[in-house]
Amino acid sequence: MKKLFILLSAVCILTSCNVVSNKVDIILDSDANNELDDQHAIAYMLLNQDYFRVLAITTNATHNGGDATKQATEAERVVKLMGDYGKDIRIIPGATGSYEEIRPTLSNDQYDGQVAVDFIINAANKHS
Repeated sequence: MKKLFILLSAVCILTSCNVVSNKVDIILDSDANNELDDQHAIAYMLLNQDYFRVLAITTNATHNGGDATKQATEAERVVKLMGDYGKDIRIIPGATGSYEEIRPTLSNDQYDGQVAVDFIINAANKHS
C-alpha cells in the first residue's frame, strides 16, 4: 500500500493534479507477478474509477517475477478478476532488461520496452 500511495502522490505531483472530468489520469507501472502489493494496487485503482481515469498498466521484469510478459499476464489476470471494473484496460509489457542493459540501444529505432516507454511519454506530453 505504501507503494500505491507513493505512486499516486507522484502522479499528482507530475500532473499538477490536472483532472479531466474530475478524474486523475493514471498509468500504473507494475511488477504484478513479483509481490502481492501490485495486485492490490491494480484492484484499488480499478475500484476507484470515480477518481481515476486508468490509461494503462505497464509492466517490467523483476528478478523473482519473470520477464515483462509474465508480469503482464499476471496484471491481466487481476484485471479480469475485476470483471466490469477492468474492461477496456490496456496492459503494455515493458522492459525485460535492466536500464544498464538497455541504455546502449536507446538511440536505435527499437529497443527493449519501447512500446511502454513511448506510451508513457506520449501520455505525459498530453498534459504538458
